[in-house]
Amino acid sequence: MASLVFGEYRLPPAETGIDSEAVVPTFRAEFLVPSPAWDQIVVLDISTSNKAAWPSVSTTGIDVARSLRFEKQPEDGSCTTLEL
Repeated sequence: MASLVFGEYRLPPAETGIDSEAVVPTFRAEFLVPSPAWDQIVVLDISTSNKAAWPSVSTTGIDVARSLRFEKQPEDGSCTTLEL
């Protein structure tokens, strides 16, 4: 599952130290990747404030999300390996 958010953050002068409100654009995607058994989930959240960089950032995020691989958790309860 994936969600996309395109918007902006508006920061008041008191927070930025400048005379006017600062507007910071944001381009963001969140990917939720469940394990095959649905007992674990990976959340991959990517963002940029640069509109021109968004196509590259989003493509890289998709590639990373598609490359996730899970291994079955050992019976002894040790950590599961997640390969990227």
